Amino acid sequence: YQNAFNPGTVFFDPVRFLSITFEAAFPAVLLMSLKYVDVQLAAKEVEKNLVKEKLSAELKFLKNQLHPHFLFNTLNNIYALTQKKSDKAPEVVMKLSELLSFMLYEAAKETIPIEKEINFLEDYISLEKIRYTDKGLSISFNKDIDDPLQPITPLILLPLVENAFKHGASENH
Repeated sequence: YQNAFNPGTVFFDPVRFLSITFEAAFPAVLLMSLKYVDVQLAAKEVEKNLVKEKLSAELKFLKNQLHPHFLFNTLNNIYALTQKKSDKAPEVVMKLSELLSFMLYEAAKETIPIEKEINFLEDYISLEKIRYTDKGLSISFNKDIDDPLQPITPLILLPLVENAFKHGASENH
């Protein structure tokens, strides 16, 4: 009998068992590892997009906060000039028009050249100077820009200038 139990053979062969286990487990472990890496990469991408969306929403919120505040201050300045029948009123209306155009069209862009942002700030400061004309306020705006075409987020510097007037000039005069 060749099929009969042979006392010389081992019923359990550990080497053969490990070989079969490795052959079956290796592809499963490899597939699970690839799936894990894929899930981790997808999670990182989702996180990156959420951070980007959050920053974009914060910037949009900031821009929307600036518009009414700035507009009402400037309109009050124009009103005061028209009450005085000042010759500066048409110039102020024109500057306001340019600033609103900037806020509507340029501020909607992701970036603009820094020289456009500086020109906007100069126009803004010139409107504020009119507001403080009677108060003897001296204003200087110094800038040292190496590359005027360097991109910048629109309106990112305006809060600094607004705060300089709000917390500096307004409180002192």
